[in-house]
Amino acid sequence: MAELLREQELEYLIAAPEGQTLEWKSPRIHPRDLATTLIAFANADGGRLLIGIEDDGTVSGLDLVADRQQVERLLRAAYEFCTPSVQIEYQFAPYRGHQVLVIDVPVSPRVHNHNNGRVYLRVLDRDQPLSADETLRVAFAKGQASYETQPVRGATLEDVDQDLIQEYARLRGFDQPAERLLRGLNLLVENTLTVAGALLFAREPGRWLPRAGVDFLKFEGTTIELGEAFNLVKRQELTAPLPRLIRRTWELVGTFVRTRRWLRGLEMTEQPEYPDFAWREVIVNATAHRDYSITGTAIQVRMFDDRLEVESPGGLPGIVTVENIRRRHFSRNPHIVGVLKAWHYIEELGFGVDRVFREMEAAGAPPPLITDDGGVVTVTLYAVRPTIPEQVDLNEQAVRWAEMGLNERQMKALIHIAQHGPISRKQYCELIGVSRMTAYRDLADLVKRDLLQVRGSGRYVHYVLAEKV
Repeated sequence: MAELLREQELEYLIAAPEGQTLEWKSPRIHPRDLATTLIAFANADGGRLLIGIEDDGTVSGLDLVADRQQVERLLRAAYEFCTPSVQIEYQFAPYRGHQVLVIDVPVSPRVHNHNNGRVYLRVLDRDQPLSADETLRVAFAKGQASYETQPVRGATLEDVDQDLIQEYARLRGFDQPAERLLRGLNLLVENTLTVAGALLFAREPGRWLPRAGVDFLKFEGTTIELGEAFNLVKRQELTAPLPRLIRRTWELVGTFVRTRRWLRGLEMTEQPEYPDFAWREVIVNATAHRDYSITGTAIQVRMFDDRLEVESPGGLPGIVTVENIRRRHFSRNPHIVGVLKAWHYIEELGFGVDRVFREMEAAGAPPPLITDDGGVVTVTLYAVRPTIPEQVDLNEQAVRWAEMGLNERQMKALIHIAQHGPISRKQYCELIGVSRMTAYRDLADLVKRDLLQVRGSGRYVHYVLAEKV
């Protein structure tokens, strides 16, 4: 049963724009038209209808006595115009002297059609009619989507991370025990966690769902080399409940996202090699929308000097294709997506991919490359290559460095780091053409002078410009 809405919560919903999971309706709407949105929500991510609100946002409300017959007709729409019937929950919420009919539609494991013969899917803020081919794709994806609702044998309430479930409750403003909360989210069936429940809240999801985490690989260069040229410099397997898995993956990848710096006179200009939103969103999408029925295969994040690749098990879901991905949306795992929204990992559904493209374009990077071979979806972000202005003047800075007693090797390295980002000892050797011992002495001297700072440890050590530079 949906939580009873307080007037303050309803006010927040009325102020929010209509979108993937929210729609306003006039109390005068015909039940046949209401059924279109009920079907579209049920076939997509579920949603909430507020009946008693005009298109301009004015709250006209319903009179529970005078409008009783209209209310009954609207509620019957879920089975009179929908095949099979759409499951709904409803309540009347007070708002400034009015009554608003609130109808909640859960995501359905089945495909519903209208008695006019059409099938509808919610896409952003529209109820989109589907072609016969698209309907078949949705029906197939619904079969995949049901995987997240299956119970996980042996995973019980005792396996739940209590701190994490209470964190979720605080974020949502709920005050109820974990068991009731999980049942309300359809993540606990009897005393058994569902696949979505185990992935989201079990202390050790990998105990039942192997390889449901992230494999991170960092390569030096732009290709994968083996043998003597082996260039894998970092590999780490990440496993955790999904809200923490996303956070830890962000933290790990963030340590390797370089910030390009170059000098404009004596002022430093900075630009990250990937827009922050873009790479974070790609990781969230892989985590939220991968096909978890494909066991034994983790999400793989591969970083090269010129690109970031995120590989996710399973093809694109539902009606989404490589060609329409910027304007189409379908959730393979709607229960997982719904919970992750509490942490704001997922904002308004359907806009993220398009924004990734726009952010990359604004940064001057090539558009993302998305491929789908039916079993794996790979998203490639290409690093931003900043255009260094011709009028950059390093003369004054070089004079100051020379007065400090720096040698030409060190000055060349500082300029290179300012323009291209961090450098390792091995890269210093190759750039300057010196031995490892000379590189060590030069770099150690620059650190001692507070011109460089050391990042990482062991074989992962690299050098960045100190803040004062």
